[in-house]
Amino acid sequence: MQPESQNISSTPRKLNIAGAVKGFFVGILIGFISGLLTVYVSWFMFWLTIIIFALIGTIIGAKSSTRAEEKAQFISNDGLTGTQKTLAWLFSILNPVIAGAVMYFMWRHDYPTKAKQANNISIIMFLIWVVIGAIVLFYKP
Repeated sequence: MQPESQNISSTPRKLNIAGAVKGFFVGILIGFISGLLTVYVSWFMFWLTIIIFALIGTIIGAKSSTRAEEKAQFISNDGLTGTQKTLAWLFSILNPVIAGAVMYFMWRHDYPTKAKQANNISIIMFLIWVVIGAIVLFYKP
């Protein structure tokens, strides 16, 4: 019979050190803000609140690498479809700066290729609008 400890997977779990540090400081900030509510009770509660939030933030930040790895499996490298290109051009004609920013930030994590293509379309349309504006401004019949 094998000991139970050998049945458990022996692969070490990766910890996200940068995420842990970021989570620690975010936890301190949140703990300080919420600790201000407990300072009227006692200073002990104030410091305890900061420590608890810092620990929670560190743990969540350290485990965030596994979430990032799991999310990486769902990232698609597909480009824009015909309908999406048409809509990207249409929205960029109306307002290239806002439309480009919205499309880019909407797709940047899950569809990085689509985000880049939509951003390029909005940049091209912005430059076209700049040229049209310069022609209208400087053209005198």
